[in-house]
Amino acid sequence: MQNPNKLNIHFILHEAFEVPGAYLKWAQWRGHNISATKVYECEALPDNVDDIDFLIVMGGPQSPDEDRQAFPYYDPESELRLMRQAMAADKYIVGVCLGAQLLSVAYGARHTRSPEREIGIYPIELTAEGLADAHVSLLGKTLNTGHWHGDMPGLTDEAVVLATSKGCPRQIIRFAPKHYAF
Repeated sequence: MQNPNKLNIHFILHEAFEVPGAYLKWAQWRGHNISATKVYECEALPDNVDDIDFLIVMGGPQSPDEDRQAFPYYDPESELRLMRQAMAADKYIVGVCLGAQLLSVAYGARHTRSPEREIGIYPIELTAEGLADAHVSLLGKTLNTGHWHGDMPGLTDEAVVLATSKGCPRQIIRFAPKHYAF
């Protein structure tokens, strides 16, 4: 019998250098079941989310509206389809960098350019909503994080900005109770 506390976590990885790092360590430490699609190796995405409890979509140099000329292995429409299935099935979703932009597009928003390009380690600061969020508040009011981005997720009317930085007003966004963009 499977442990009911174990989640089936599936990672979507866009590039070999965009590793899941702390997300993977967190999942391993808790004994969750882990699977991944390495799109940079032309691996196929799952057909559906039936066997996925938690979808984590990582970053990459692509954008949600990228054509296949620059990245022939990248199919944003298929990723958006899978994310929308996960949304409809009330699965957990975390989007990181490119994954955050894709999550915003899956929600019907439009990703945009950040006011400043951030490359390096910079502090992010939780908003009042972030400090009140049961998950994000655990990070503390200010947190130094690694950045390598020039774009940011779009917002819907229901989206809540949970963290900002001097260069980017949308560092962490909650789209729904189980759907976060970092």
